[in-house]
Amino acid sequence: MSMEKRRRLSRIAVVLALLALAAMCLHLWRNHSEEMPVAQAESIGQDYERDVLRGEVSLAQAGEGRITGTLELRATNRTGQGQTTAVLRTLAGTSARVSLSDVTVDGEAAAWRADEDGLSAEIDVSWPEGRTLRIGFQFELALEHGAYPVGKDGGITLAACALPTLATWNGEAWDTDVDALMETGYAEAFDAEVRFLLGEGQRLVFGGALVETGDGVRVARMTGARDVSFAVTSGGVTRVREIVGVQVSAMAASGGQAEQLLDAAKTALESLEGAGFAYPFHTLAVVQADAGFEDGVIGSGLVALGRQSDRELFVQRLTRLIARQTFGILVENDPFNAPWLSVSLASACELAAYRQRKGEAAYEERFAQTVEIASRLTRPHGVTVGASADRFGGDAEMTQVLRDQGGAMLMGIEQAVGQEAFAQALMQYARENAGRIAAQQDLERALLEVTGSAWDGYLDDELAF
Repeated sequence: MSMEKRRRLSRIAVVLALLALAAMCLHLWRNHSEEMPVAQAESIGQDYERDVLRGEVSLAQAGEGRITGTLELRATNRTGQGQTTAVLRTLAGTSARVSLSDVTVDGEAAAWRADEDGLSAEIDVSWPEGRTLRIGFQFELALEHGAYPVGKDGGITLAACALPTLATWNGEAWDTDVDALMETGYAEAFDAEVRFLLGEGQRLVFGGALVETGDGVRVARMTGARDVSFAVTSGGVTRVREIVGVQVSAMAASGGQAEQLLDAAKTALESLEGAGFAYPFHTLAVVQADAGFEDGVIGSGLVALGRQSDRELFVQRLTRLIARQTFGILVENDPFNAPWLSVSLASACELAAYRQRKGEAAYEERFAQTVEIASRLTRPHGVTVGASADRFGGDAEMTQVLRDQGGAMLMGIEQAVGQEAFAQALMQYARENAGRIAAQQDLERALLEVTGSAWDGYLDDELAF
């Protein structure tokens, strides 16, 4: 063999070795188990147009079922009248126990009392309309096994809607309605900036953006949140991927499962965007944990759902949860009296996304076999799409009625006005009511303005059916 040929083969061997090293490094990077810090573009508490929750939360003992912290809520009275009390709402419908202490108002100790269920705390204040108060408190969260939706599932601690926030004012009183089936994050939109103190080896995902500051501290920020939701693990794995401009973090028991979550999130986000329902936030956290509900649970910027052997059904569930970030977080609704405004709208979005992925024939087959039939089932008196949460006999019944029958109700409107007009109407409803708590009349107005047809009579009939 000539010297020149030996040199050529040597160079090829070096190139191949470098390529192999690069491939190995790429493999290690893709399977790195730390979350990727993400900067938050929007300033927190800009001009205090929204309330602001700031503080510090220790997660070092989360694995043993204990989370503690100190928070301060900068809250403005926007109720339209002077108030003598402010109510912090805690963890409705969960198995976790929360206790407050050292409650202050503008730096001074305040008189307060917890309700008998420990789900809310009433604080004595002098609070004129338009005035801003600084409400400070310490809290301790005691967790139980089983994440419903706050608790421990194997090596993952899920805390969806975990931290106390200001209750909503319904025009007559602070709203503290509670039902085991209702979503727990029911609040006016606020900004959050929380320092999470992690124990050794712990990893964290959060519904907003995470910025690493060193020394085991993560600063979590989110604008326009309804709650503070996160998950922490010592034995599990996190993965991060950018999908259609969204920073998606996944947490699961293993790297393979985390990658499956990201793959499913990619399918869901792309199909929703293709159907006209783009995701409204910059970040999304997906947690694989038993959330105690058939279709999973949502917090602001976070979704949690259990394992599902059928990938298609899993993608459908995840797509609905992601759509509920628009209809349920970006635009809030009363989760006790009108849960359909979140679940049924998200179901309609998921059906449109399914058609985007699978085509018209597959959509028509699924609609006839599993969705439309829900409208013909006989149900107990009062169990309707428009029913309040306390009328449903359980999670499975509520999910089927609001998801299938409610989805069919809304897709009936789409069939009449066309896919493009329907998507435009729902997104106009979302834009016009972003940061607000919307009602049926707001959806009817958007449908009228976009389609030129009034749908209030149709909705009234279908919601009562």
